[in-house]
Formats: sequence, C-alpha cells, structure tokens
Amino acid sequence: MSPSSHASLRRLAAAIMLLLLPSLASANGVAPLIELRLDVVHWQPQPAGDVASDGDDFDIEEDFGFDRSRTNILEFGLEHPVPVLPNLRLRHWSLDDSETATLERERGFGPITFTESEDVRAAYDLATTDATLYWSPLDNWLELDLGATVRYLDAEVEVESRERDEREQVGGSLVLPLAHVGARANLPLTGLYVRGEINTLRAGGNALQDVRAGVGWEATRVFGVEAGYQRFSVELDDIDDLDADIDLGGPYVAARLRF
Repeated sequence: MSPSSHASLRRLAAAIMLLLLPSLASANGVAPLIELRLDVVHWQPQPAGDVASDGDDFDIEEDFGFDRSRTNILEFGLEHPVPVLPNLRLRHWSLDDSETATLERERGFGPITFTESEDVRAAYDLATTDATLYWSPLDNWLELDLGATVRYLDAEVEVESRERDEREQVGGSLVLPLAHVGARANLPLTGLYVRGEINTLRAGGNALQDVRAGVGWEATRVFGVEAGYQRFSVELDDIDDLDADIDLGGPYVAARLRF
C-alpha cells in the first residue's frame, strides 16, 4: 500500500473521530462513558488457492510452495452509549512472503512463458485496512453488532525466472463495502466469553469473506486475552491483470486493552 493511501486512511479515521466525539460529549457530558479499545492480534494463516494473469492458473501451495505465514493485526475501537450514532472500529494487517520452486510443466503468467523444470521465485503482498461502523441493538450478556465495513484491499503477485532476466508483477488495489455482523455471549461472573464475526461481500467477479471465531477471558476491566480461528477468503477478477482465488486460514491469539 502506498504512503499516500495510508495518509488518506488516517485522515478518514481522524475525521470520523472528530465527528463522533463532540456529539458524544454533548449527549452524555461524561467522558468516561466513551470506551476506547486496542487489540493486538497475532495470526498464523496457511495460504491456499490459485493466481493467474492472462494465462494458466498457479496453485500457490503446490506450484510455488507457500507455507504457513504470520502477521500482526492492529485494531482500534470506540464505543459509546448514544443509540443513534454508530460505534467505530479500525483494523489493519499486511502479509507478504516469497518462495522458490521448480515448475513441473510449462505455463504462462502475463506475457512470460515459463518452461517445464524452470526454477522460479514467486512472491505475494497482501494488505487490508478497514473502517467498520456498527450499532449494537443487543448489549447485555448477549451482544449483537450490525453494520457495514469499508475495506481497502491491496494485492500484488510477482513471478520471476531464476534462469532468465524476466519477471512479471501484477495486482493493484480496490475499495470494497462489506456487510458486518458480530455476536458475543458473556458467561456471568467468570470473565469468559465466546464471540464471532463476519464481514462479507459478493459483487460481480469479486468476492470477500472475513470470518473470526474465538474464546476470550477478561482478566480485569482493562486487560483481556483471546484465542481462536480466522479465515480470510478473496476472489479477484482482473484487478490490474491479476485473477486470484485465495484462502488464508489459521489460529490467532490476541491481547486487549480498554481505556
């Protein structure tokens, strides 16, 4: 993702905060009713699926040898008691990897034809930044969140010959609006809870689904931990010459701070 894109997203988040905070202050008059939340999530996804560019499909596990990777997800949340105003969550993560492999048969990627038994280096770079606005119609031992997510997705794939001076890099960015549903069940007097959420969209040839389910424990009002499974699936149809059907799934652990 380019520096200008990061700057635009930071300005968007700051604008939303500036719009929300005065309304919260005037409606409540008590700043402690506003809850700020910071989550740091460590995720270890296993990549699977296919990529292509004006040619043959490449299986990212069998053809390129990509294995389990790891990344950190940063989340910032703001919740308040004003019914008409949405709560806010910002989330960002990025994942990249590269592998070398020997192709078992001839195939093309963009304008380049790679021959049988040719050694190649493959790399991918995937990053997402999103803002979620949601309401909580249920907010007791059972919590329900309904809203929408705007997600900025940046995806690039590169395939390079290790025997010739030829390589092809394809991919780009797009903005996707997603439906957001989340639920959490608190176990009374224990600090334990179970929760899940989904952000999803299918439009034309593009589709995205981001699902998370976990079990957590709030040790104190300020600090908590959580563990579970997250699955991210995306289908891209000719995004700057990139076609992709990618699935990332794996366990995560998280630490949460409330302010």
